[in-house]
Amino acid sequence: AEFASILSSRQAKASLAGGRPAGAVQVHIEAIDALHFISPSKTGDRISLHGHVTRVFGTSMEVEISVRAYDVAGGQESARHINNGFLVVQVLGGDGQPLALRPSRADMTGDDPESRPRHEAAASREAVRALRRQMGSLQAGAMTWSEDLKEEMCICNLWGVLRISHVDEWHELAAMPRGSPLPAPLAALNAGSDVSPADIALSANLCTWGLPLLSIRGCLSVDTPPPLVFELLKSPERRAAWDVLLKEGRLVRQIGPDNAIVHEVFEPLSGDLGRPHDYALISSWRCESDGSYVIASRSIVVEEVPPSPQYQRGEVLPSGWWIQPQTDGTGSELTYVIQMRAELLGVGTDIASARKVAFSLMPSLLGLVRLL
Repeated sequence: AEFASILSSRQAKASLAGGRPAGAVQVHIEAIDALHFISPSKTGDRISLHGHVTRVFGTSMEVEISVRAYDVAGGQESARHINNGFLVVQVLGGDGQPLALRPSRADMTGDDPESRPRHEAAASREAVRALRRQMGSLQAGAMTWSEDLKEEMCICNLWGVLRISHVDEWHELAAMPRGSPLPAPLAALNAGSDVSPADIALSANLCTWGLPLLSIRGCLSVDTPPPLVFELLKSPERRAAWDVLLKEGRLVRQIGPDNAIVHEVFEPLSGDLGRPHDYALISSWRCESDGSYVIASRSIVVEEVPPSPQYQRGEVLPSGWWIQPQTDGTGSELTYVIQMRAELLGVGTDIASARKVAFSLMPSLLGLVRLL
């Protein structure tokens, strides 16, 4: 907090090493990164900030800031190095938009032997910042797997499932209370029974988050307690026992006790002819303090699962299961959500496409209920 307070002051902004390019109206601190707190400052200290531009990007620059304190009251002339960190600075024009900057190159770093390593390290930090922005944003697309950020990626994966589960704008596609008649095609897949084995409701969110994403939600009420449901659903190896769309699923690598990289291949969701689609996923699962469970999977880019010409590579934002105990403590309320890049799967983001995709998922949901 002390570091951020110092750097947000008007005087600090005006004295940044980046200066003010022509046409600049305002210097905007976009991010404060990689803070290193060495020692505190004291009341009465004189504070000085020393800045060094490490790299210039297209519309921003990274500035390394060293904060030093002088004990003026105590008569000490030597400075104490108290904080160190990096700023991402944007220079805004009169319209409030970032001005275009000429990106720096390694051969522009001059004779200072430390400048080139700083320049290269700045690119690595910017890549990490971009990945963090994607984790917390609604940006569609697969994330590049990072061992350094694996804990953050897994937490954001779980949070993403809870976020979409709490969205209010869902279009109802079908409601099948327990014991109600099933459509004939589904009855044939329900072990010969023509009635719904559980309370099942299907709904869709079109153009989720204003992006070309189609989201499908399935809500089920089952008599099985949450811990048993959780043990079944978290296992990629056991998915084949209930998911009729799954062609192949394998554990690529375990990431601690609660996360794993998996590769899954599915039949086309729309039911049309075409290549199966596959996913490279980070899967995460947690038990919450209220007795509920979350299981989440999100598309990633990882060397261990390269794209294959025999499959259509699909992409999903955080998708999975939210398992809640019923109020009487006997069964479970299941919420299944999937956020998919519709165009990669050859489907639209309209009601007709959503209904087609949702009903293609029904055989798998019925298979899960039978297994439970």
